[in-house]
Amino acid sequence: MLEDIRTLSVIVATMTMGLMAGYFALYAHTIMPGLRPTDDRTFVGAFQALDRAIINPWFMVSGFLGALFFTLLAAALSLGSDQRRLLAWSLVLQGRLTA
Repeated sequence: MLEDIRTLSVIVATMTMGLMAGYFALYAHTIMPGLRPTDDRTFVGAFQALDRAIINPWFMVSGFLGALFFTLLAAALSLGSDQRRLLAWSLVLQGRLTA
């Protein structure tokens, strides 16, 4: 039973981390280059409008908090396994990207 919970938490952690990786890649490769040629006032206004549109409860729970929670859960349940290093690194990298 505990092994099933650990496996499920690793799967969900991988999915939510993938969602966040897509979120960061989208910003880095489409939104920011698109806003680069604009002036400062337009950049700030457009960025604030994007943030208002994307920050909603479902995204916050499934993305930011879900990635953190499920990765922490998977790491806690994997203390004696070989996966603990990968899970620890994913937490470190997620923290660096969101800081």
